Amino acid sequence: MKIISIALATFLRPHLSRAFVTANSSSQTRTVLKMSTVTSNPLLNSKELPKFSSISPSDLTPAIESILSQLESDFSSLESTLSTASPDYEAVLPEVEKIQHPLNYAWGIAGHLKGVKDSEELRKAYEENQANVVKASMKFGQSRVLYEALKKVDDAWTGEEDFEMQQKKRAVANSLREMTLAGVGFEEGTPERVRFNEIKLRFAELSTAFSNNVLDATKAFGLVVTKVEDVEGVPASALGMASDLSVKECEAEDKKEEEGALGKNNVVIINEILKLRKEMAGLLGFENFAELSLSKKMAPSVESVHELSNLIRDKALPAAEKELAKATALAREAGGKEYSESSLPKLMPFFLDPYSRPADKRGGAWMADCIGKSASLGFDIPVAYLTCNGSPPVGDKPSLMTFCEVETLFHEFGHGLQHMLTKATIGDVAGINGVEWDAVELPSQFMENWCYDKPTVYGFAKHYETGEPLPEEMFEKLSQQRTFGAGMMACRQLLFGMMDIELHSNYDPNGSETIFDVHRRMAEIYTPYSMPVPEDRFLCGFGHIFAGGYSARYYSYMWAEVMSADAFGAFEDVGLDNEQGVREVGMKFRDTVLSLGGGVAPMDVFKRFRGREPKPDALLRHKGLA
Repeated sequence: MKIISIALATFLRPHLSRAFVTANSSSQTRTVLKMSTVTSNPLLNSKELPKFSSISPSDLTPAIESILSQLESDFSSLESTLSTASPDYEAVLPEVEKIQHPLNYAWGIAGHLKGVKDSEELRKAYEENQANVVKASMKFGQSRVLYEALKKVDDAWTGEEDFEMQQKKRAVANSLREMTLAGVGFEEGTPERVRFNEIKLRFAELSTAFSNNVLDATKAFGLVVTKVEDVEGVPASALGMASDLSVKECEAEDKKEEEGALGKNNVVIINEILKLRKEMAGLLGFENFAELSLSKKMAPSVESVHELSNLIRDKALPAAEKELAKATALAREAGGKEYSESSLPKLMPFFLDPYSRPADKRGGAWMADCIGKSASLGFDIPVAYLTCNGSPPVGDKPSLMTFCEVETLFHEFGHGLQHMLTKATIGDVAGINGVEWDAVELPSQFMENWCYDKPTVYGFAKHYETGEPLPEEMFEKLSQQRTFGAGMMACRQLLFGMMDIELHSNYDPNGSETIFDVHRRMAEIYTPYSMPVPEDRFLCGFGHIFAGGYSARYYSYMWAEVMSADAFGAFEDVGLDNEQGVREVGMKFRDTVLSLGGGVAPMDVFKRFRGREPKPDALLRHKGLA
């Protein structure tokens, strides 16, 4: 069962219209037929891929109202049935999935467009409906009837444990855990439940406001450059994109910021978020929010996260200090001249959309599911959203991706592979669903390794005009730069991860210490060679932990990187030039990591692939820190 997401991790795809086969379920068919008679609203066509060209912000409110009305009726009927019967698995989670799907579909599209094509009209419609969507989520998460039915199913498991049974058990166990964390244990009408629900509703408002503020500030920012030498070394594609921005638009946004400055201070929002997370964790019986977060992760405790971080820090910090000293000496020797990315040859364009659009699209890159595989819903072909902020075409030149953008594309495609190649058919554990957060980055970070595999790179690295392959010396430089500054990069990631953990464990949001004091305190441990300046406000834009899904979870990147590096080590063991060996290991990787989804615990998945638990040796070797 999915506790309906309100996150803004959403995505844009070209117009697609392939219809999916409708599941042979009377209850599902009844719901779809009722909705289809209400309107031709494209947000109600939940059996098809989104028709983005037909969707407008005005569609959202009538769609959500119609969906919630039907959801209320269908879920009440299901609760009545469950309260008078001894249900089996098929009578519970598959039925819940069918009831939730129309809302997940419509709200997912809204959140997607909120992330990549924001507008005042969409913001207004989104905010008007957000509270009701959150309340609907809480109705599922806090249903005692549903919880007791799932407990009965969990207690009654019998028979041989094949992959299908493993999926079902994981789906039920995950649902019970999520419902516990959603407050199902609070009796209806008690002060604890009332306060818990108030906090959940406020979280939705605060995370949306945080993201809006970051996007608005990015859009409003402008820098006038009058001297060519001030932008020496900036890639031509970046200069071209900047020159295309309208000065008039920037001025309009500046005025808008001046007119409505109230509510634009993310420091205030962060402080309230941290206070509420601490309070919510206490209501659920946890000492702090980090403990709550880790209750559903691979990492067994906050201490285990500290242990891994310190192990890597002890290797990375001495390397980082040496790297900085060498870079500083070189800069002084060269009189400040820096490496220019324009010296690299141009890469053959990838046909990828969308590109960077600072005016209405949030930064970063992400993957999410458009349509998930589900036997209950009749969806057999998963569809993923892959979103990047790549260099856009400028004038008559196509998009020319930097190497970093290629790595990012490979990273997000790794997520997409796990979503699209899943063999799991239980929707709650198919693809990336049901995968512990600190394991979900395994396929994505694994894919980045192939950007340094020569046959892979030479399959696409050609000059966009002449078709000439990437010169050998350039590939060698790309390979060498992989470990250049690796110590500093590792320390940077450790800082972000442990600052996140610290803010959600030991930090007292009601005390005298500020969030920026915590930033400086953690920097003294992980990046003492590069302390933040007094004006540093990085945390005010740290959407991962204040508006995304990484609160007390950012450490997951490093945790999963241990596994991803070790997984790639299996390919290195057979020899990357051994095509047959690589193919065999690749099929094993596909049949385990990419296929089992959340249907099997991630540690068991890794053991099936590697034959043992993960080790950090490969990660340290890849970073040149061994």
